[in-house]
Amino acid sequence: EKIYNHKFDINEIAGAGEAIDKYGDPLPKDSLDICISSDAVLIGNYIGSDGLAVTNIATPVFLLFALLSVTTAVGANVLIGQALGKSETEEANKLFHIQLTAGLVETVVCMVTGILGGRKLLYAIGATDTIINLAESYIFIVFLCAGAFIFYYILSYSVRSDGDPKTAAAASVVLIVLNIVLDILFMGIMNFGIKGASLALCIATFCGVLVLLTHFMRKHTLLHLGLAVPEKDILIEFVKNGFGTGSAFLFQAVVISVFNRLLVKQSDGVSLVAFYSILYTMSTFAYAVSDDASSALTPVVTIFKGEKDVDSIMKVVYTALKVVMCAGIAISGLYMIFASQIIQLFGVTDSGQIQLFAKGFRIFALSITLTGINAVMTSFWQSLSRAKPAGIMSVLRNFMMMLILGNIFIPRFGTNGLGITYLCCEGTGILFLLYVHIRSNTEEMLKKDCSTVLRSYEKAYVINKDSIAEISSDLEKISEEWEIDFKQAFMINFVVEEVILNIIKFAVDKEKKECSIAIRLVDDQGEYIMRIRDDVADYNPFESDGDEIDHAVLKMIQKKTKYCDYQRKLIFNYLYLIL
Repeated sequence: EKIYNHKFDINEIAGAGEAIDKYGDPLPKDSLDICISSDAVLIGNYIGSDGLAVTNIATPVFLLFALLSVTTAVGANVLIGQALGKSETEEANKLFHIQLTAGLVETVVCMVTGILGGRKLLYAIGATDTIINLAESYIFIVFLCAGAFIFYYILSYSVRSDGDPKTAAAASVVLIVLNIVLDILFMGIMNFGIKGASLALCIATFCGVLVLLTHFMRKHTLLHLGLAVPEKDILIEFVKNGFGTGSAFLFQAVVISVFNRLLVKQSDGVSLVAFYSILYTMSTFAYAVSDDASSALTPVVTIFKGEKDVDSIMKVVYTALKVVMCAGIAISGLYMIFASQIIQLFGVTDSGQIQLFAKGFRIFALSITLTGINAVMTSFWQSLSRAKPAGIMSVLRNFMMMLILGNIFIPRFGTNGLGITYLCCEGTGILFLLYVHIRSNTEEMLKKDCSTVLRSYEKAYVINKDSIAEISSDLEKISEEWEIDFKQAFMINFVVEEVILNIIKFAVDKEKKECSIAIRLVDDQGEYIMRIRDDVADYNPFESDGDEIDHAVLKMIQKKTKYCDYQRKLIFNYLYLIL
């Protein structure tokens, strides 16, 4: 019980940057966005501007799925991550099971909505009589397969929280590749028309869900499949913690619907909606990096928050900001240089339209870097359960300013007005960030929340034979300074030395990269709590392939310590002991 309460405050931890890198594999929103984007490119070339307009008309439907599932998934996994960070596995599974039950309810709601009111919904989000039949044939199949989209989001977030980003990334790859292949097969070869695009996307998403389910068939997973009766207070916490992220999809759905209706009222309205489809499609590619980095913060930061590791939290945030700023500048430059070529990629051949669309597209490109910064900080606040600033940021950027400025600029400037609206909204978000930063210092607030009165020692080392002597020397100094009993001091050194030797023998050589280990020791009134965290491959020294001597020594450690437990979280291995 004490180990759960006191395993906190590591000021130096190697691997924070690597954690964000490894959790920066394609995320559920990125994968589906890429699929929808590839649909738009192929539909524009195979079917034309009417088909391209339909993809934009249908976008709010996908955002509806994302709203429900991502609000649930992010809200649940904030709590799941914190529970795993505190080693409360039973509580984490309870939350996971409630999340799955909520997903089933959301699936039924979406299917019923689509079957009973799909046509009315399409009119409400901008469809006209000229394209309503085309839109309905595209979206009907999507509503029937709503469960695939909802559970793809939910499972992908939870698989990452359970320390398996590779499976989540594999599901993303399967989804993206299979969708493109089936698009070409159904639309290009079998001439299914726009129905082929929706059928391809649904089949590919279902296969992505199957890949994610393979995670729960493995031996060492902390989360297990199951259902639980939802509790009102827990569902409220899901919504509260997930609203800052999930609400963005609701706002996008409303904004796209309003913008579609504003554009379609102008002369050649269907073509303008088609341009909006191009802009929105390319924005998903542009935002993939920022969404990736910002969403990756959730499992990493929540685990570190559960451990009250402030320094690692801030390292992860700074790494994410560097990534989105560098990527944003690069992507923005490419979009501005190749704007005309990008427009033509979607099947637009009229030179006048290409010039007109390219100008608005270049204005939009200026907002990309600002979007990345805003997205990372919103996700960061959400991960810390700071729902108020995260919610305000989402409402301000994605809804209020978009609607206000869109209604001003789009009727007056058309396609250029779209670009101006995006740029001004992200600029407003940056101003809000500065305001919050001036009023409250997040890092100082975290340190205050995570403070402890216990005497503790913590330091990170590179894993090699030379570091063993350095660690032993440091631990001897601490033992003398704290006046630790000789037998306890000997056991502390002995445990660390044996664990590192086993890691070097059976894990590090296979990695072929520099690995690190963080040693933390806490004095709890003469009882010493030790936590050893490394970033090698998934490796448990107590289940290693060592000889009889290795096994005997490790078994002796288990017997001589009051508590001994090994866990795998994110990209780290944890060994907790009480001496």
